[in-house]
Amino acid sequence: MNDAGYELTPAGPVAPTAPLPASGVLHVRPAVERAQLNWRQYLAWAGRACLILFAAVALVSANRSAGLLTIGAISYVSSALRGTVPVGVVYWLVPVGVIAWLAGRLSPPGPGRSARWRLVGEWFGPVVVSGPLVFLIALSLARLSPTLGWGDAAFVVVGLALLAITYLFVLKEQLPGRVLAGFVAVVSGLQAGVGLGQFILQRDLGLSWLGELRLDPSVSGVGVVATDATRILRAYGLMRHPNALGAILPLGLLAAISLWTRGQTRWRYFWLGMAALITTGLVVSFSRAGWLGAAAGLAVLIACSRPARKSPDGSRWRRRALPALLVTGLVVAVLVGLRPETFLGAARRRIV
Repeated sequence: MNDAGYELTPAGPVAPTAPLPASGVLHVRPAVERAQLNWRQYLAWAGRACLILFAAVALVSANRSAGLLTIGAISYVSSALRGTVPVGVVYWLVPVGVIAWLAGRLSPPGPGRSARWRLVGEWFGPVVVSGPLVFLIALSLARLSPTLGWGDAAFVVVGLALLAITYLFVLKEQLPGRVLAGFVAVVSGLQAGVGLGQFILQRDLGLSWLGELRLDPSVSGVGVVATDATRILRAYGLMRHPNALGAILPLGLLAAISLWTRGQTRWRYFWLGMAALITTGLVVSFSRAGWLGAAAGLAVLIACSRPARKSPDGSRWRRRALPALLVTGLVVAVLVGLRPETFLGAARRRIV
């Protein structure tokens, strides 16, 4: 009953309504934006998965002519330097991953055109890093010779594109250093383990499905340490040449030692063992450039990572770094002791 004496009654049944928020205003647009955000997140995660999977396959099975990269070959590229290279379905992980990842990362909800351009401009990171990278890529493209052939030119362009994608991915994803170091150390450990088995058996391990080459030290063209009487097989791993193995193992060694020195759990002993395995593989690769690179990297790691003398972590760092360096030296000493004619007689041998 109201003040004028009239009673207000509804003409029909009243449908129940949802309660309003505390503010009294229904927010429809944020719900739509949240749905769009979830869609972009799923797309970005799919792109990440594709790119990480390709990186793992490419680093483990690095042989472009055989192994995992050739599974389900859908086309072939003729190269004067590399021969006929099959392009497997694994390569499609790169364009699919890049498109999905960029679509998920470059579609912020609601900014105007200028805001979008500012967002793209922030993607290239510090000029001191992106500037030289862009310059080197541009210089490499400018130096491509028409006589190289379209196949080899395509390999160069794809390699440069992968370099740029890797830089942007690491920059924008802001992956923890431990994750990147662990990834590099595990891949290097796998390569070193295969190489160590090859050196011990003096033949390949039958891992052709992973891209391992057929290795026979008596065959001309196979990387060996040679004298007039003997030909000792060098460790290849799953790479196409021992020097290629020697190029990646120093990175894994530095990553494993870094994880050991900074580890807080029992996992650090795993990284110490990984450092020993990688050192062994590096030694039996007989890659002198790899040896020098590892020595220089260890020197820089020690110089840059050592805490100040008054730091409370200084003693802990020394206690952990010293065993890592001792294990590395012990592995080298054992290998020299087992085959002194191979290592100590290097001055009288040819490494091919």
